[in-house]
Amino acid sequence: MKTEANLDGKHLLRCSEPHLSATDIALGYTQLLEVERGWRDMKQILDLRPIYHRLEQRTPTSCRAGSRCS
Repeated sequence: MKTEANLDGKHLLRCSEPHLSATDIALGYTQLLEVERGWRDMKQILDLRPIYHRLEQRTPTSCRAGSRCS
């Protein structure tokens, strides 16, 4: 329990690039978290959903004519 308490608030990061310093690795990880948070926030604001593309031969004619399809 005491060992776990000593590790509170600390990160253990592992990297496959031996030439990077510990500071560079930590900075890259922090930047990655910020970018992922930004994308998540942007998707919520824009209410983005996946777009599924269909082959034209399987799309109903009414959809091709410009009417609304669901």
